[in-house]
Amino acid sequence: MSTGRVTVFGASGRGGRAYVRMLRAAGYEVRGAIRPGGNADVLRRLGAEPVEVDLAHPDGAAAAIEGADAVVVSLLGRGVDVAANEAAITRSVFEAARRARVGRVVYTSVHLADAKTGVPHFDIKAELERELAATGLPWTVLRPTTFMDGLDEPSLRETALARGVFVSPIDIDTPISYVATEDLARLAVLALKDARLDRAVVPIGGPPVAYRQLLPILSEICGRELRFEWLDVAALEAQQPDMAAMFRFFNAHGFTVEPNPLVEALGLELTDVETFLRWSGWAAAHPSRAG
Repeated sequence: MSTGRVTVFGASGRGGRAYVRMLRAAGYEVRGAIRPGGNADVLRRLGAEPVEVDLAHPDGAAAAIEGADAVVVSLLGRGVDVAANEAAITRSVFEAARRARVGRVVYTSVHLADAKTGVPHFDIKAELERELAATGLPWTVLRPTTFMDGLDEPSLRETALARGVFVSPIDIDTPISYVATEDLARLAVLALKDARLDRAVVPIGGPPVAYRQLLPILSEICGRELRFEWLDVAALEAQQPDMAAMFRFFNAHGFTVEPNPLVEALGLELTDVETFLRWSGWAAAHPSRAG
């Protein structure tokens, strides 16, 4: 489908907003499903119709999906058991999509979802991928690596600029493959109209890079020398056990992906990290831009 209506679940999140932007740019009507009390204004500014959805309710997703030709799912769990919550709300969307017989579901999973990493919110996605395939609907699964947009998170950037210290629970030499959310969203748009992406599981990410390589680049871009400070993962254990498990996995194994021939065949040129950072808030902080 090259035109039509698409409902995006998790539309106000980092990935969801990128999906909305790219879908609107491609000419689709977009309905953005958000949690009750979510940021509807940001979706209106992006040209989407916001709709509040309580996915804890058995029929919560149905109204948002009504009339949609396709569904894009970009949901993250919350609460004490993040993975269980993510599973529950995602299953609610899958079931509503099955009942509505939508033309395609594009599901945002994660790289290494089926690798039994021991990271709860990774492992649950492999189970959800299998459940999506069992719906009988046309589907595409996207498996992104780490969003490079997270490197430009205001709280991270502002703290680093204030103290001259870049703090992370990821070790300075841990290799990470990054992907821009806009590149992921362009892939989602292609999934709606390119038969090569029908029932495809698509890992996507760029060449691996570690903070040891990134810090000199960031220092040059922002005009301030930055040093690295490792945040002990144990500090996250009590409040964010899922995230702690993820960072432990990263530090033990890295989080890298090989170039995907399908992504290359689709003509999708991925944004490299340095280019992204040079157009980010880090560049805007350079003293030469003051005033």
